[in-house]
Amino acid sequence: MIDQHYGGSKGFWDFLKDRDNDNCLMGCSIKGYGKEGQLMIDGVPCGLVLNHAYSLNDIIEFKDRFDKNGKMI
Repeated sequence: MIDQHYGGSKGFWDFLKDRDNDNCLMGCSIKGYGKEGQLMIDGVPCGLVLNHAYSLNDIIEFKDRFDKNGKMI
């Protein structure tokens, strides 16, 4: 969906930054597709809940200290 609607992850990130600069209220959720409870990644709960609404309070960029190329993430 991100590739189709925003032209990839950079396009989606630019969209989020633009909305943040416009002082828009933003939120997100994780579709459960019939499942409920915690989202499991590799069999381990990650702390996020399926079908739950989350607010985005800020959009920030920072350097990945593990990336030798100094990319922003």
